[in-house]
Amino acid sequence: RGRDETDLPFQHALYRSSQLGPPHRQSQGRLTGKMALLFVIINGIFFAVLQSGFFFALGTRMTSAYPGFLTVTLGWLIGSALGLRIGHKVKPSFWIASSLAAYMATFWGLAFFAYDIRFLPLCGAMVALSGLYAGAFFRVNRSLLGTASRLFFWENNGFIAGWIIGFSGFVWGGVPLLLWMPGLLGGAILLLGFLLTSGSGLR
Repeated sequence: RGRDETDLPFQHALYRSSQLGPPHRQSQGRLTGKMALLFVIINGIFFAVLQSGFFFALGTRMTSAYPGFLTVTLGWLIGSALGLRIGHKVKPSFWIASSLAAYMATFWGLAFFAYDIRFLPLCGAMVALSGLYAGAFFRVNRSLLGTASRLFFWENNGFIAGWIIGFSGFVWGGVPLLLWMPGLLGGAILLLGFLLTSGSGLR
């Protein structure tokens, strides 16, 4: 088998569900499918909450003009492109931790260098570091839901929901809520990834 196929971390969990005996195959296969679908949707929410957090942080602490928007947009695209190339070489947990670390570092830096436009390129680098996991996610999990188009469809639904959550969180909870939401979502992703990979909940 090719390298890319063996890089899919949840593929063997789906395979195991298909090899179960007749009394359990259908119900446990459905459970695996639902967990995989939830995993994809929560990842979409995670990406959107990170992006909205970067936008709101730069908009309130740096600049609300086009340089801030351009920094987040280009940084995320560059990071995602790099993640598509190299994301499969490292465990997803590393990229999730890197995304959260870069996110928190940006908020911390803006607290000390507020409205200092010279800090903007470094913010872009932090956004790119966070975006690496997005590219890695699509590279590693493209067959998780059967087809890449189905994966993108459900991730995009989660992404839309995530932007609504991120905007609402900023309006009602302000910066403190934007700080802990990504960590909570990252923890949920790690938990679901562990359950899918180990087959826990399939027995």
